[in-house]
Amino acid sequence: MIVLVDAQTDRAAAAEAVLGAAPERFRWIDAVRIDAGTRREVLASLFVP
Repeated sequence: MIVLVDAQTDRAAAAEAVLGAAPERFRWIDAVRIDAGTRREVLASLFVP
């Protein structure tokens, strides 16, 4: 699961929401600035074999 976060993300609430889930299930991506690199990172995370 990909989670996009930025300065307005309540990280404590997000961490609480996923408590108990396997940490490797989540990919936290800083989305403060969405650029070509961020888009590549998101797409690469979506299409992992």
